[in-house]
Amino acid sequence: MEPLSANFHRAAASYSTITLFEEQHHDVDAAVLHELAKMFVRHKLHEDFGISLLHRHDDIANDLVMVHTRSLEEDRQVDRCRPEILGLRPIFPILFFLYGQREYLPYEFSAHIPKQSTQTPNKEFLEEFASFLQNRRLEDTLGLFRREGPEEHWLEQTLPQDTGTIATITALDNVVGCVATRWIFVRTEQTILVKTVADCIPTSSAGHDRPPPK
Repeated sequence: MEPLSANFHRAAASYSTITLFEEQHHDVDAAVLHELAKMFVRHKLHEDFGISLLHRHDDIANDLVMVHTRSLEEDRQVDRCRPEILGLRPIFPILFFLYGQREYLPYEFSAHIPKQSTQTPNKEFLEEFASFLQNRRLEDTLGLFRREGPEEHWLEQTLPQDTGTIATITALDNVVGCVATRWIFVRTEQTILVKTVADCIPTSSAGHDRPPPK
């Protein structure tokens, strides 16, 4: 099993193979997430990585990648994810998907150096995770994401004309009728919790007006 790939050009060329949000299955079985939680804790990766709903919002050229930039706007944290040409500035891979049988490619990046020192998943974990996805036919549904520090809950919506997405910190209690897209695992003395840390707004105004397939 290959380690997480740093081949950004190969990643950019493969981005179009990822399922569009509108066509992706939106319901991830809670039992699957709890099984993955135990796997992540067993490999001591739960503080560094989580699970993502594998999807893309835009059709972009093969020399572009999706890059997240966080900023403070009107006293609120904002995360914008937009297409950029490779090589314009340093970027850091934060979301990965299983491409083929043995390769994990990045599919979204950050303009910021990760706030915490994260370890790289070892070969044993990557092989086990790949087998888990393939045995359940989830390799086109779930990916990995690198945690960038303490995780707030983010609510995301698309920007017009394939120009990316914008997300803001929003209390989970205020999220109704949205699609969960990222989960982390929190170990307590008694159990392992699955926590949703990102949702997408599935409305026609956000470009998500088609239902997921049956």
